Amino acid sequence: MKKIVLVFLLLIIWSVYTVSADTNTTLPEPNFIATPVSGSAPLTVQFTDTSTGNPGRWSWDFGDGQGGSAIQNPKYTFYCNVNGANSLIIPVKLYVWSNSGICKIESDWPGECENKTVNIILTSLPPNSAFTATPTSGPAPLTVQFTDTSPWTPTGWYWTFGDGTTSTIKNPSHSYTISGVYTATLTHPGNNDLCNWANPVNTTITVLSPIAPGTTTSPTPSLNQTATITTSTTLPPTTVTEQTTLPSVTMAQTVTATPSGFYYTPKPTVTTMKVFTSIPTSTPTQKSPFGIEFSILAISAAILIVRSQYRKP
Repeated sequence: MKKIVLVFLLLIIWSVYTVSADTNTTLPEPNFIATPVSGSAPLTVQFTDTSTGNPGRWSWDFGDGQGGSAIQNPKYTFYCNVNGANSLIIPVKLYVWSNSGICKIESDWPGECENKTVNIILTSLPPNSAFTATPTSGPAPLTVQFTDTSPWTPTGWYWTFGDGTTSTIKNPSHSYTISGVYTATLTHPGNNDLCNWANPVNTTITVLSPIAPGTTTSPTPSLNQTATITTSTTLPPTTVTEQTTLPSVTMAQTVTATPSGFYYTPKPTVTTMKVFTSIPTSTPTQKSPFGIEFSILAISAAILIVRSQYRKP
């Protein structure tokens, strides 16, 4: 009885293996052509499926760690950085399945779907990455807008801003809060060590000391910094007017004498002086009343003498 069961099991195993082998021979077998297969990076290649067995599904591995495709006849551009080598071989693989999702098993690797491989050869380096930074200098805090301007279409970015921070978006904005000189770098990394996409590029960002409140220029930058400091001093016009008003001085002296009933009142004397530094002392001239009395007596004596002459017989 045991022998019968053992024979029955062997027959079942043999039947399954036979069916599986027959089915594997009727499954789609992958194949394709690539145009061109070599050239300078960036290199755009057209892949055309030539698989047999009427496949219903396709899976492309472009070998650079950057991309793949599930369409039948894709076009792909290789941007790999060959790290200084004269050429780089990139293996491209195609896997196919039937409409029911079954693939032909690799004979040398049981359990793995069969694939077709074609080598793409890059013969030179791709163009350098490129970006702009606006502004590249100014007082802290300084916000800089970084914009990727690489002459191709990358799908990955890695920014280092020089202050210990990084970014993986296409066009980041970064704020520098501490004065200093920083080196910002852009690379387009790959997903493995085969490709780095493009040569990195960098630029220098100069962050000056913060502007003090109430001023319009930045203080002197620290070491390795450059700055232009403008100082303007405007003195308001000054007009000095000195005006000196000199007073007018009027001096008058009146002398009255009464000899023998006669009165003499001399005409007032008026003296006007312009004073420049000081007012001088002025003494008016006076007429002596004794001279006037002597004249009157002399005249009276003369009259008496004349009268006495006329009275003589």
